Amino acid sequence: MSKSWPAKPLGDLCKLINGRAFKPSDWGNEGLPIVRIQNLNDPKKPFNYFKGHVTPNHSIDTGEVLLSWSGTPGTSFGCFRWNRGPGVLNQHIFKVIVDETQIDGDFYIAAVNSRLEEMIAKAHGGVGLRHITKSKLEAIHLPVPPLAEQRRIVTRIKECTERIDELSSLIPSMASDFLTLKYSLLFGEDSNKLKWVTVGELVDLVKETESVTKNKIYEFAGVRSFGRGVFSGSTRSSSDFQYSQVRRLREKDFIYPKLMAWEGAFGIVPQGLGGRVVSPEFMVFRAKEEKLLPEILDTYFRSPFCLEDVCSGSTGSNQRRRRLNPKEFLKLKIPVPSMEHQLALREFHRIEQQMLESRSQHENELIALRDAILRKAFAGEL
Repeated sequence: MSKSWPAKPLGDLCKLINGRAFKPSDWGNEGLPIVRIQNLNDPKKPFNYFKGHVTPNHSIDTGEVLLSWSGTPGTSFGCFRWNRGPGVLNQHIFKVIVDETQIDGDFYIAAVNSRLEEMIAKAHGGVGLRHITKSKLEAIHLPVPPLAEQRRIVTRIKECTERIDELSSLIPSMASDFLTLKYSLLFGEDSNKLKWVTVGELVDLVKETESVTKNKIYEFAGVRSFGRGVFSGSTRSSSDFQYSQVRRLREKDFIYPKLMAWEGAFGIVPQGLGGRVVSPEFMVFRAKEEKLLPEILDTYFRSPFCLEDVCSGSTGSNQRRRRLNPKEFLKLKIPVPSMEHQLALREFHRIEQQMLESRSQHENELIALRDAILRKAFAGEL
């Protein structure tokens, strides 16, 4: 922070109004969307809806400033400008009424986001879920230069971040082009050589589960990046579970979610994550024999052709809450190219994994660059 700028407690610059504490029984398929932390971080995440009476304190609309003060450190905390229309605010998010006689709204958002490490350090709770009290949040000091200087800084921040957004937009397009090439190779072989069989002819559905032991620590395998099959390991206590059964994995098993809202959260269990567990919300498949290389199964399940079949076999009235029937899933038809063609596709799969690792590295570098821009901005160097 520039030494020439005065600083004021956050609570002197705004009014914070907490969202409503909804019960699952309040959720529905109609009414106003319930804005949760996941909806702030990812526009693709589905909404739950509420059809009842909403007070002015809990209603929001485009242009509102929102501050998430609870959740997973590094992903959940943050300040946002809402731009997706009318909604009703969930708990753990503050609606912020900014005093714009003192501080510009966009400057406020940037200033709060430059203090996230301080917010997290003051938060209470365990490793996985933490929250900061309103009093501690209001006590955090923000810089308050003259309004004209605030607006100049906001303009410079936007100029820099727009360039980062341009670079970020190139990364998924490259991955999409590569996937299109993979799909064309999968279905591009001579149709006389391409056999179609059911998924059930190639894999067994793993039905065995283990009962969850109270207060036991489990090693989970989760798909960290939806649609990309990038696995990560995590340690969780059974006291945090919402289910009583888990399913044990082996290396090269293939997992697929039963819930359509998790579309894309699937992939091959990599080396080193065998022995970990997943919740019963995932289907687990194990190859019967090497008729089809696991990489080819992975490629097909990511294809738009398979997605169309998967959607048609799901049940439920709400598209995002539709569920897959494992027995119907095993009836899906899948192409089996010649082994020569499969080996060529396996090489493409290997290159794709390298590209995904590189993509993750570049994305982390861009995140670090955004953080550096904020640091410079509030050090008076931008």
